[in-house]
Amino acid sequence: MKNTLLASGLILGLIALIGGGGYYYIQQSFEKSEGITSIAEDLSEQQEEPKIEELSEEPKVSSEVEMKEAQVQEYFHHMTHQKVEADKKWGAVKMTPENIESLLVIVKANQDKYEHGEYYRTILEEWQAGNFENAVSVHNFVWQLKGGTVGRATGLLDEAEERAFIEERFKD
Repeated sequence: MKNTLLASGLILGLIALIGGGGYYYIQQSFEKSEGITSIAEDLSEQQEEPKIEELSEEPKVSSEVEMKEAQVQEYFHHMTHQKVEADKKWGAVKMTPENIESLLVIVKANQDKYEHGEYYRTILEEWQAGNFENAVSVHNFVWQLKGGTVGRATGLLDEAEERAFIEERFKD
């Protein structure tokens, strides 16, 4: 009985440790938005500096700069967390001009492959112009695509609330 109880405790502890580690890894991967920037930089370099043998071919987007639509949606979802009020928010990507520009480069390169490519491009261009009034509808659109049940955005944060969110989530 004692051995069974000890084994059960060890197994539960191991499961909790693995689950916590996985959650931490996922959160860190989205909080660091280097992925957007590096993919966009790779795409920009590829488009600006074609190799001699590529000049005769039609331009191709390298598989290194392609991003699946689901990942684009995750970036949109996590970027809007900085701007919207919601009961629950999991994950965050800082909404910076660099991240917006980088995501726009990626979306433009892959727009024809995405079911909602035109929508993504339009939203990013609005954000690039400083218009974030659509953040609630963007959040809820992506949230609904992802089958969200908890954490629907209910409004925009005011400047003080957004600043507090940024300070809490993106401690530099």
